[in-house]
Amino acid sequence: MKTEEIFFCSGASIAAAIGKLNNHNKWELFGISEILGMGNAKYETQLSFYKPVEFDRVIPYNSFSGVSYIGICKNKKWGLFKITVDENSALLKFNCNLIEDVNYADIKQLEEKYPIMKRDCYQDAKDENGATLFFCTDAFSAAAIGKLNSDHKWKLFEMSKILGMGCAKYENQLGIHKLAEFDEVIPYNSFSGVSYIGICQNKKWGLIKITEDENSTLLKFDCNLIENVNYADIQQLEKKYSIMTWIDGIKEYLGVYKSKKYEDVKDGQYKDGRYYPHIFPYDCRNLNLLETYRDDFLQSDWSKKINFHLYFHHLNSSQAMCINFFYPLIIEKKIEMILKKLGLENEKVDYTTVKFEKESDIDNKNGARPTIFDFYFKTESKKEFYFEIKYIENEFGNAKKDAVHEKKYHTIYQEAAQKNIKPVFNNCVNFLANYQIMRNLIHVSENSYVVFIIPKNNTKIKTQADDAKDIVIETYKDKVKVLYWDCLYELIEEQKWGDKLKIHFEEFKRKYKLGRLQDSTKRVKDDLDKKVDQLMEELYKKYEIIATASANDVGDILVRGIDGDKEAYCIIRGIQIEKSTFNKEATALIKEYLAK
Repeated sequence: MKTEEIFFCSGASIAAAIGKLNNHNKWELFGISEILGMGNAKYETQLSFYKPVEFDRVIPYNSFSGVSYIGICKNKKWGLFKITVDENSALLKFNCNLIEDVNYADIKQLEEKYPIMKRDCYQDAKDENGATLFFCTDAFSAAAIGKLNSDHKWKLFEMSKILGMGCAKYENQLGIHKLAEFDEVIPYNSFSGVSYIGICQNKKWGLIKITEDENSTLLKFDCNLIENVNYADIQQLEKKYSIMTWIDGIKEYLGVYKSKKYEDVKDGQYKDGRYYPHIFPYDCRNLNLLETYRDDFLQSDWSKKINFHLYFHHLNSSQAMCINFFYPLIIEKKIEMILKKLGLENEKVDYTTVKFEKESDIDNKNGARPTIFDFYFKTESKKEFYFEIKYIENEFGNAKKDAVHEKKYHTIYQEAAQKNIKPVFNNCVNFLANYQIMRNLIHVSENSYVVFIIPKNNTKIKTQADDAKDIVIETYKDKVKVLYWDCLYELIEEQKWGDKLKIHFEEFKRKYKLGRLQDSTKRVKDDLDKKVDQLMEELYKKYEIIATASANDVGDILVRGIDGDKEAYCIIRGIQIEKSTFNKEATALIKEYLAK
């Protein structure tokens, strides 16, 4: 059972308030009592602006906009709190006010009354759902964000105000192009101080360049259109500016990972005859299984029941990723963690039903090749869960509009889809254009779920998975679930597991480049050097500077805080200060610590 809720308002760097489940199974709300620095705070002050102070349920409507909400329930009646950033305070401070008493029979009435909740709330409090984040100098604050509007068009917004503690508002729409809306946007994020946004309109591509404004005393970014939407293919721009997609970046990262962890293992060969660093030689394919459970798996019956994919020896293999993730949870009987994440904490897994490579019972007729799910299990209450796992695939697959596939649609899928697919989508053209997703979705029913596990950074896959709920009929909309690898890993970090599982999932995070520093503004205190922790304490003790620090993937550190009545920051590369806007004494103190 969930025992804590976190309420964000201006970013995932620090919570505005938290909710705790007490011994009476009632929720109590607590505000910030003391900011400790490093993005941490104490929450010991109970919010007493409402009587009674205990609630049967609380629902977070988190946002990075500076305004968010808490739904509260007492005796089956609903009310609403509004959280806002106190813009008159020099330090980060939040105001919480009751705007609707507990008089509503259904929370949906309040969601309809306050449409901003639907527009700005996020499924996961630690990141923005439905928004693409564009970074330039680090993962501490996004330089810009992209939001998908109700017309499924992308709008871009730049940072409008720094709120402190790594939080910011994004309210200024980028006016860098006469076309304010785009069909697609692609982030080319970097921590180098230069990054790009690919923009698409009417099947033509252009490019925006983001740079850090080094003439500004505060953190500020410049966004400029460097290529108009005149290119037929984004790859033309990638080649021209030597930029890479997130997918290519992951391949490059996996190649580096392999070379460091397996120094004596050569590069593997692809079907084009070339050798690549992110591929194992075929006879070394078992190294794609993490070593903590590798021998256990290979010596078990599980390995004998699986038809390994042709490209299982690629480090980016989603099949290998699936086994590395789920096999330890099977052995240690921890799959219930996934059910809790799906909001089904009262369900228990029937471990005798767990399968990798589960064949469908729906489309295996007349000798046809059935749909195969990456992972599957039933619960003791007979609910079924079908998992589709993605990593760096370009998209969910489609099918050719040929005689073979048309026949299969008319003889198998058309009838099967009538039970769960909206009529507007249940035609041969739509079905074949979205072939893989459609074949997945025909498996939803009253007692069965389809779960997509995907990376947030894979924008094409994410958009397709997020849109899947709109394909099924309303009755089964909540049977389609989307989980993100990044958020699942954060869930794993919260578990109190033994050493073997901890070691395994630390390596899982390292191999697949997961964690809070990939595309969120969440600071990771545990990843910073101890002397940086001490430095934060000294800055506060000597100069009353409340500072925070974050590290990027290459080890650069950004220290940011309130120096007097203004924001200040310091960029540290290696053991050198590259730039500091703190006062001379504080900067000297930072240098002193770096020299130790």
